Amino acid sequence: AIVIAYLAFALPVGDPWRDRIPQLHRRVLDCLRDPELLVPLGQTWATQPDRSDLRRVIDALGGETVPSANADVQRDTGRIVIAIVGHSLHIAFRPARVARLDEDEELFKLATSMNGRAHGLETVAFLSSDGCRAIVARIADTPVPRGKYEADPRASIPQTVARAAKKLSLDEDAAALYLQLLGLPEPTAKAIQRFNDWTPKAYKRAAEALAEQGLVVAGKRERAGREIFLPGAWVK
Repeated sequence: AIVIAYLAFALPVGDPWRDRIPQLHRRVLDCLRDPELLVPLGQTWATQPDRSDLRRVIDALGGETVPSANADVQRDTGRIVIAIVGHSLHIAFRPARVARLDEDEELFKLATSMNGRAHGLETVAFLSSDGCRAIVARIADTPVPRGKYEADPRASIPQTVARAAKKLSLDEDAAALYLQLLGLPEPTAKAIQRFNDWTPKAYKRAAEALAEQGLVVAGKRERAGREIFLPGAWVK
């Protein structure tokens, strides 16, 4: 999931590793369709010495009791497998038995109640989502020239850059930088210069234009890798 989401914009169009992402995604989807695949959903621990709290959970979830060499009690509902091992409760799910992973509120509620976050479910849901499929499709068919980056909006969405430049009274480079600050997860100065094929001087000129319009604020923030930021709160 991380490889697909990150390398799609971090590598240039035509890079051989990037070009293999559609094949990787097809293989991942084949795995997720395997009816025997189990993905961890979460675990929790007993708060009662007799583990009665865990037994209440496993009884509420139901399912058929199945033998296990490692678990004290194991149940299988078809969609999920629940096991008590010592003083811990483990739950896994079968992606092949879930129609829409990104819309299964019951699974998400169960995972977050145990862990606070549904890491395994979120990962699998992303990989099978329309959004991930769109990223992969864009890799296979993009108007961005070889050697250029999807992360450079002048190459990937030039019409949006033109609209932003007109609306904000900016030149093309400053408008592109503004869109990158809005959209990229790590718009460091070095990354932007690589994506846009800019010199440090060209980057500075675009940054100064944004500051003059009041669209960014300047400052030094730990490990940010840049000195311009969208106005608002900052989480270290």
